[in-house]
Amino acid sequence: MKNLTRELMSKKLSFDQTYKRLKEVQPDDPLERYGLTFQQFDALLGKHQNDPKVKEGIHHIMGMPAKTDSPQEVPVVSADKVIEVHKFMLEEVEKLVEQFKTLKNQATYDSKTVTLTAQAMVGAKVEEKFDLTSEDIERAVVRYHEELATNKEFASVNMQMQKAMSYLMGAEKA
Repeated sequence: MKNLTRELMSKKLSFDQTYKRLKEVQPDDPLERYGLTFQQFDALLGKHQNDPKVKEGIHHIMGMPAKTDSPQEVPVVSADKVIEVHKFMLEEVEKLVEQFKTLKNQATYDSKTVTLTAQAMVGAKVEEKFDLTSEDIERAVVRYHEELATNKEFASVNMQMQKAMSYLMGAEKA
């Protein structure tokens, strides 16, 4: 995904072009390969949540920072900056929804790949504008979780983002 984000920063690809590029490089879904639903996988994780190897694997999957990250390597991002970035992300997702609506063959698109396409495209725009990676933003969201949880503006932006993403995932297609 990081390579695709870098590619998107250097080449301005449309939603359809990015989707096709992602399809080329996207690995098989391990849950599908093993015949598991996300809920079944989640139940297995819960069952083994105290296993250090499972915890380490979850951190890796979630893109959480490695313990070796030194404070000098991690940009300091304020709660206000997190909100500003999320507002920008919402604007970009809404633009992608409009682009997606113009595609005549929407029904043929895989919803998981559509979601990843949106994440990659928005991630590239955020990195371009703010010089922050998605990992930097996630760290800041975790750091300011309590403050952001009670921030009405942040909650509103996130609700709008969920609505826009649900369209891309097929939940609201008419």
